[in-house]
Amino acid sequence: MALRTGICVTLALLLSATTRSARLYYGLRSLGVPALFITLLTMMDRYIQVIVRAASEIHLARISRSISTSTLRKEQDWIAAGMGSLFRRSQSLGNNVYLAMVSRGYAGDLYLLARERLKVKDFFFLIAIALTAYALLLIG
Repeated sequence: MALRTGICVTLALLLSATTRSARLYYGLRSLGVPALFITLLTMMDRYIQVIVRAASEIHLARISRSISTSTLRKEQDWIAAGMGSLFRRSQSLGNNVYLAMVSRGYAGDLYLLARERLKVKDFFFLIAIALTAYALLLIG
């Protein structure tokens, strides 16, 4: 069970690392994944770097304002305050992004740009995968 889980996670990471996100989202949408889930994935993909940059700016501001290390309790207080500040920033960013999307005509449906037709080599790849799976079933 652990080996299967590890293989599935490895293959999912390999797929996400080697496929452009627009093609991956289009593929998920064509498999029937709900549009709301694809929209959330797309927004997360776009804005996670912005939130990480805001967190690093908060941390850099704290480091540049301190002269020496403080007690553990004060550090914990600072981390809690930083998390609250980051939450407020990300919530404000989310509201601003949503208002910008609505002002540009967003009505709840996401338009994905990666539309490609299947080619002959894609069919050969699918046949090869099916034959490999069938051979593994015969062996096992």
